[in-house]
Amino acid sequence: AALCGLLAHGGGPALIAAAALAVAAGAYVPAHMAGFRAIPALAGSWSGGEIDPALSAPAAAALTTSLSFLLGALFFALLYRRETVSLAILILFSTLVASHAASLTASIPAALPGLAAGAAAFALTAGPTRDGAAARALLPGILAVCLALILLPAGRVTWRPLENAANRVRDVFEQYFGFTRQRIAFSINEQGYDHAGEVGGEVVAMLGGPADPHQDAVMRVTASDELLLRGTVRSTYTGYSWVDTAPRSRYLYYDLTRARVRDAVFGADLPVADGAFREARAQVEILKEGTSTLFAPVRLTKFELPLSTALYYNTAGELFLTREVQPGDAYALTARLPVHGNALRNAAARGEAQDDPQWQQLMAVYGALPEGIDPQVYALTMEITKDAGTAYDRALAIMTYLTRNTRYTLDVEYPPLGRDFVSHFLLDTRAGYCSYYASAMAVLGRIAGLPTRYVEGYLARPGADGTAVLTGEDAHAWAEIYFRGLGWVPFDATGGATGRSGQGSGDRDGGQGEDAFDDDAPEGLTPSPSPTEQDAPGSDLLNEGQTPSPTPTIPPQDEDQDENQDEDQDEPEDSEPPEDPGDGELPPELPPEDEPEPPVPPEQESNDPPSPLPWALLGLLLLVLLAALGVLWARRRLRQTDPIALCAEAKDPDQAAMILYRACLTALAFTGQAPANGESPEAFAARVANQQKCPEYAAFAEAVARRRYGRQPLKKADLAAGRKAYRGIERALRRGERLRYAVHRMFRGLGDFDRIP
Repeated sequence: AALCGLLAHGGGPALIAAAALAVAAGAYVPAHMAGFRAIPALAGSWSGGEIDPALSAPAAAALTTSLSFLLGALFFALLYRRETVSLAILILFSTLVASHAASLTASIPAALPGLAAGAAAFALTAGPTRDGAAARALLPGILAVCLALILLPAGRVTWRPLENAANRVRDVFEQYFGFTRQRIAFSINEQGYDHAGEVGGEVVAMLGGPADPHQDAVMRVTASDELLLRGTVRSTYTGYSWVDTAPRSRYLYYDLTRARVRDAVFGADLPVADGAFREARAQVEILKEGTSTLFAPVRLTKFELPLSTALYYNTAGELFLTREVQPGDAYALTARLPVHGNALRNAAARGEAQDDPQWQQLMAVYGALPEGIDPQVYALTMEITKDAGTAYDRALAIMTYLTRNTRYTLDVEYPPLGRDFVSHFLLDTRAGYCSYYASAMAVLGRIAGLPTRYVEGYLARPGADGTAVLTGEDAHAWAEIYFRGLGWVPFDATGGATGRSGQGSGDRDGGQGEDAFDDDAPEGLTPSPSPTEQDAPGSDLLNEGQTPSPTPTIPPQDEDQDENQDEDQDEPEDSEPPEDPGDGELPPELPPEDEPEPPVPPEQESNDPPSPLPWALLGLLLLVLLAALGVLWARRRLRQTDPIALCAEAKDPDQAAMILYRACLTALAFTGQAPANGESPEAFAARVANQQKCPEYAAFAEAVARRRYGRQPLKKADLAAGRKAYRGIERALRRGERLRYAVHRMFRGLGDFDRIP
């Protein structure tokens, strides 16, 4: 810095100083490439990632040294421009104070060469080239630095309220615009239903086994009705568990550009038949920390959460935060609950006559079944649904069979290895709890040709005061079935099962079973009595030669999907890295009519940015910045081509007169007036002066002609007439002519001052 200050005041020394700085930087970079390569990792650690401690020190050193070189170059450049010496000194003082405040190891003596350079530069800028502000800035700057160094302790010093406010702003920004992390989805496993087993020597999620629900309070629900609060949705049945392989995208709930997608995901855009749905309102308060999942019913129409907490949803209808829920989190919601009965049945029947472009895709994802299901289960399904005329009647018949012909209990044995879980439940034990009933409802529904999925969450049954405190005993599982024109409708076969204890409200006391249905359900939906345990269900049908329907298979997935997209497994983790399906594009479960979504490989989810909103804001900001730069450039160009200003800066009266004369000719050209062939400047000026009512232009043109052809000197009055003539011609321009003239000046200037007709 001292070298720069002493040598930066001449051509040769300045080049030597600049070359020395460049050589120093060039020698440092190759010797510390490891630190420079670690800088991206260091930047990643600021956003929540991890960095090897062995790399953090060289990366930080490379980063700070690079900044030092840049500041040194800036300091040199400012000292070289003698009129900015005061600015260089102030920057040096500010850097000194900031370094002292930010680091415990900042050395004040290290700044002495810079101070010496500043003093030397100030001393060398003598005479008229001295920066006039330097003298006024030097003494106050020195006093300010001394005072700051005395009062400001070394190291990181913060004001706690301001730091907390900054942290809140940063957290909100990261939640809304930087959420790409994996999340852990809710599962009733965490509430005492330890579904796990060994398959192929590995411990995996597995349905079945005894359950011991937890007693801790999880959430408080105040509602006007009984609610099935959906938490997690699963699409694929493996024979021993439910996992998710359907493609998903995540969206910011508040993103208005995705309102159509949100309405399609939650069914808010579907028609509401009279009597088929009833509106319910609820308030939920979290009482215990847990996963990021928030719980809400199907057909969600309104969700209220403080804007300081970013809310996301995926295309399966799961709601979640960017963090784990904490006690005190609260939200309100409004939803349309299905009312099982004739109104809903009639609405479903009307929907069957409609053309649903997504039906085939839904059947491919939510109708697939694995191998290994006992053939008697297929035969049992045919027997149960033989008298059901519509899709809704088939679903109701299956649920009625399960509630009347199985026994509810938490004390069950683990299914034998190699035995399909649903087959074991329906044909061997016919005893179990909610996940047994939900799995059987989903599998039998798929055999019956209904798109069905498995759901886990909570069942809330408010008491007389309208409030229910939910615990692990209220954790629940049920099935949802898709109907044309109605969307997804929940079916809870656990509710009316025999052998219920009558305690609690969740899995221990069922959900929307047959008691939740209207009394006007038609007769004939109850299947024939179930066979005895010695006589397996459906055996008579098989003995008579009837064969089960062929086993559906999961369709092949597209192997050409972008391999760079983030992947995650939804069991036990569920991550939906963002992807952008395009403006207004419907989610995979609800694809647009003319462009179905391509399938993705199993156990993957699409990579979707949280929202295009931050990119739109960034684009808008960039557009505003470009517009501001354009305005500044235009104003600068107009000042540079202002003939009055150019005339004042001209070397002699002749050049000033030529500038004004060319400006008058250029402005007149935009009114459609130009000298004709052979027309003298005086004749043209007289014609223009008469049309434009500008006598000064005729006098000015005559003076220019006398000077040019008669060598008569110009007078100050002639230049004054020229300026007045130009202003008169410019004021006479119409709006469009004035605009074209301004554009011409910005891009092409006033024209050639030497070649004037």
